[in-house]
Amino acid sequence: MGFEPPEAESGQNEPDPSQIYQHQEVSVRGWGQSLLGSLIACFFGLLLFLGSFVLLFANEGSTDFSKVAKSAQVITATAPNPQAQGKFVAVTGAIATPQLLGDNLYLKPGAYVVLARTVEMFA
Repeated sequence: MGFEPPEAESGQNEPDPSQIYQHQEVSVRGWGQSLLGSLIACFFGLLLFLGSFVLLFANEGSTDFSKVAKSAQVITATAPNPQAQGKFVAVTGAIATPQLLGDNLYLKPGAYVVLARTVEMFA
């Protein structure tokens, strides 16, 4: 009355080792252990939720945009300024272009400054 390996198929000398050695483990958890595990998971989730607000506050407060805006060089949009090439600038005035932008398919050409299109396909 011991462990007996399965019968070898015809043409094989030894059975497949994965069929011989099988291991099965059964564990039983009571309702108290399940409840405790659920409470710990809820506490951990609440801690992560509250920690996200701390992280968002620290990230949003890290850059003072008023100091960034003060470092910009103010130029007008009507005349080109070669000294401002490659620098951080703030543009005042009306922005216009003499070229007509558009595509020949959907958008009528006009004096647009930027043309961007987002294409979506639904099936």
